[in-house]
Amino acid sequence: MNHPAPIRGGAHPARRLAMRLAFAACITALGACDRPAEMARADSIRADSIAAADTSYRLRPGYIIDSILPVEEELRSFRAGLREPARLSGGADSREELVRRFIDRLAARDTAALAAMALTRAEFASLIYPSSRYTRPPYRTPAGLLWMRIARRRDAGLTRLLRADQPALRYVDHRCAATPEVEGQTRLWRECVVRATRRAGDTLSSRLFGVIVERDGHFKFTDFDNSL
Repeated sequence: MNHPAPIRGGAHPARRLAMRLAFAACITALGACDRPAEMARADSIRADSIAAADTSYRLRPGYIIDSILPVEEELRSFRAGLREPARLSGGADSREELVRRFIDRLAARDTAALAAMALTRAEFASLIYPSSRYTRPPYRTPAGLLWMRIARRRDAGLTRLLRADQPALRYVDHRCAATPEVEGQTRLWRECVVRATRRAGDTLSSRLFGVIVERDGHFKFTDFDNSL
């Protein structure tokens, strides 16, 4: 009687096939378990990137915000805790006087006097913003966001001015755009360039501040953004 030849080389082929299938199923299952975690990490990274890009975009000049809150409601919130000024204070009664005083105080590095020549939050909230183009489309921007931009330019500009160290500056003259922008009772003088002599005898001709605001015969700077 003939007996079947023994199988050499280990397990029966059917058993080996079953083991391979089980191993493949295990690997697939492990991959499936890991995939949700990987997808969650990818989604988180993507969400962070989108949020960062959105925040950066919102802070760009000219970004238009379509708020669901009325302008009056936003402004009421922004004014909370502020005293309402009747007029601008701390600036000058003419544009030339303001710029002359600015050059004099810059040469003396009088930080407090320079800061007093710029708009305050209360002045902006009560006197400037309500009649500005930023209260209506297509430029509508909440007062809080707009003020944050102004304050940032003011502080950064003043820091640059003081670091530039311009001793013994003497005012010569200045010029701004021929016609101011008019917004209600506010007039905005843009593109101002100042000429002043320095100790070395040469003449500085540069943009040393941002917009000059005129209201009811009084003048102040919005900020100290400059080209130094």
